[in-house]
Amino acid sequence: MPPLSRLALLSAAFASAAAPALAQEEITDLDTISVTASAEPVKLSRTGASVDVLTEADLIGAPLSFGALVARLPGVTLTSNGGLGTLSDLRLRGLPGSYVGARIDGIDVSDPSSDKVKFDFGGLTTAGLSRIEVLRGSQSALYGSEAVAGVIDITSWRPEREGTSGRASLEGGSMGTLSAAGSVGVKSDRAELALSLARTLTDGFSASSRGTEKDGFRGTSARLHGRYALTDSLSLGANLIAEDSRADLDGTGADSADTVDSRLRGARVFGTLISGAVTQELALTRLRTERDYSYPAVYEGDRTGYAYTGRWTGSGPVSLSWGADRTEENLDVSSWGSRIDKGIATNAVFAEALWAARDDLDLSVALRHDQHSLFGGETSGRLGLAFRPSDAWVIRAVAATGFRAPSPYELWSDFGNTELQPEQSRSYEIGAERIFASGTIKATLFDTRITDKIDWDQNATSCKSVTTTGWPGCYVTVSGTTRARGIELEGKADLAAGWQVFGTYTYADADVHDKGLTTPAARAPRHVLVAGLSREFASGWQTAFSARHVADRLDKVNGALVSMPDYTVADMTLSAAITDTTRASLRIENLFDADYETATGFNQPERAIYLGIGTTF
Repeated sequence: MPPLSRLALLSAAFASAAAPALAQEEITDLDTISVTASAEPVKLSRTGASVDVLTEADLIGAPLSFGALVARLPGVTLTSNGGLGTLSDLRLRGLPGSYVGARIDGIDVSDPSSDKVKFDFGGLTTAGLSRIEVLRGSQSALYGSEAVAGVIDITSWRPEREGTSGRASLEGGSMGTLSAAGSVGVKSDRAELALSLARTLTDGFSASSRGTEKDGFRGTSARLHGRYALTDSLSLGANLIAEDSRADLDGTGADSADTVDSRLRGARVFGTLISGAVTQELALTRLRTERDYSYPAVYEGDRTGYAYTGRWTGSGPVSLSWGADRTEENLDVSSWGSRIDKGIATNAVFAEALWAARDDLDLSVALRHDQHSLFGGETSGRLGLAFRPSDAWVIRAVAATGFRAPSPYELWSDFGNTELQPEQSRSYEIGAERIFASGTIKATLFDTRITDKIDWDQNATSCKSVTTTGWPGCYVTVSGTTRARGIELEGKADLAAGWQVFGTYTYADADVHDKGLTTPAARAPRHVLVAGLSREFASGWQTAFSARHVADRLDKVNGALVSMPDYTVADMTLSAAITDTTRASLRIENLFDADYETATGFNQPERAIYLGIGTTF
């Protein structure tokens, strides 16, 4: 089927799923606050940025895999080399994870020792989380390098009422999976303390599509948040995170006995001072990651950050935010008898102004300058607009520039290239949201272009691996332009008697222009359609069904692009209130037992059934 015909067909399917019915109760998320769209919290109705917010209520009945959950959102796709714990990449608008910033409780958790500085979502579960924001579009003006495609911001559980509160859950099911999680917290008018613990065990399945041996995963996470107001104007706080896991690995060819032990330790301590209309904060952040492979290889990454931020919110229509930070990153790799120990540093300043020009018009401008210890200065900017011509419409537009600096691995590994320079990007998006009496529907057009893209060339001979191993293959600069453009559609509507219909559709055309040749991007599907139906009963029962269809995608195998089959995966959840504070749940993933791959040569789970129970106190 021609691409335009398929686009028309899928768009029609989306429209039929998402078109609002004429019910009485209005649905709108426009008053939801985003903490990532700007340097200060802002209502979704007043930002030009494209951002989706998942709250604690949205996490009820969610998949255990974090990547599987957010892949239901517009513009997000997941590729994984198997089950839990295997290498997993979240793409935004067709761009890979090296362009996606990742933060947990305010800590940048992207791995400095990875081939490209990015976060591997393979071992992250939804246990112990209370809020997820997915911010799409170039955000270098706020977040610096690695934010060309967007930012994923994660918050662990927090107490919402004064006194002691908490929650606990236990879930088990297919593939010998058992997951337990618990959170407890204390909140008063001056203090807040929250601790979340989670443990996940699974025997898994063969990651290799040619294998039969099960590849398991063992993971433990701990997150601690604390904040105390010393006075009415001065408060101190800290966030601590620890993640430990072991995962069995396969290659594309067959079963393997390889394993990886992963450890992540993160800490952020901060102090906040409020002086009238001015709020200031000092923060120190520390991250350490380690991946210990059995073959053998050890990858260690360190990041230390020092940050000062300020915000002025007067009584008028303008608010200002500003800040300065320094980030130090270090790579320490020991592999096959060789070792690399290198580091870089970046100093940055930024400012953002928000202007409520009229009651129906909000404008934003952000500017950031990064001074890299190797590459000098990089300046990024972002202009945003949110216009509300009536209560039923929001029009959004953003224009932004960004950059991505070469990772330490791309520069100094055996496959590295010290001649690499930062990638440059520019992006545009324009969208409209229509609010009906019973629902909403949104459409966003986007276009991102990247020049001087750094990519892997398996035939290059310019790096030291050629002389040390005799094998070709190096990181090189692509001379042309990488482009990702398309449209996102998103909608939901209340139907009669507690029913709700929802859906998203993303068309992303991603390709690479190099030396006059245009090549489609690997692992970037052109079409992703999600549609579902949920029902909430007065008796406390809840049920939901959703299906995700992924079509028109390629993968790179031995340097050549190959077509991958389309696939459709359906999930179903059912939960019931046992008491006012306890719920039991049934979740079926891959309901119709589809056989599919998101990365060539690697399996995805067959039909899986999970039973769980959760309680709050």
